[in-house]
Amino acid sequence: MILFAGGCVKRGFDRGAIGQSVYSAPDTITDDDIRQTLERKPQIRFPFRLGVYFSTPYYSHYSRHKSGWAGEERDIEWIKQLTDEGIVSEVIPITSATITRNDKKEQYLKSVRIAAARHNADAVLIVDYSYDVDRYNNFSAFLYLTIVGGYFIPGTHSDALVIMNGALWDVRNEYLYLTVETEGEANRIGPAFLLEDKVSVESAKEKALKDFREELIRRMRNLKG
Repeated sequence: MILFAGGCVKRGFDRGAIGQSVYSAPDTITDDDIRQTLERKPQIRFPFRLGVYFSTPYYSHYSRHKSGWAGEERDIEWIKQLTDEGIVSEVIPITSATITRNDKKEQYLKSVRIAAARHNADAVLIVDYSYDVDRYNNFSAFLYLTIVGGYFIPGTHSDALVIMNGALWDVRNEYLYLTVETEGEANRIGPAFLLEDKVSVESAKEKALKDFREELIRRMRNLKG
């Protein structure tokens, strides 16, 4: 039973499925939707008031561990360096308590924009991440049949992939200013009973977040020109 609990074959990751975002496009898109999108123009003037919202993560059905944003990961102090550069005048955290609940994904972005408007933000950055864990056994796992081996034999792998996404939207008219996407991977090996997937996920998330912060700062600077 233990031998097959994690799977015997490396499955790999489907990046297309993992990387889907909660604020993705609606199921039906018309020519009128495209026309309206092309007609939107940027509204912000530098420096502008920036709202930041950390969205609920999406996880693959293969993953047994549910991850979330840790308190320090929601820290926005690192963005405030842009105030010294005249890009933003204020950075405002947008909490989930101000988001109107709506099951329709095409209404999700509007709900976040309304929340940002309540904070008098000019633009809102939505950050989320998706993740998956590939857990499988190696040849040493046959020793798990001794039961004790499940505590001592490094026969299980826990590979994690985190894809982090960010998009900067105009609060007034939903103009898209920029997007950022980064990845983080982590690979761990250990005994089946002691190897925790959450450690792999958090390690992968840390890598993705580090690259995300660096890339976002670079693109925000380019936005001002």
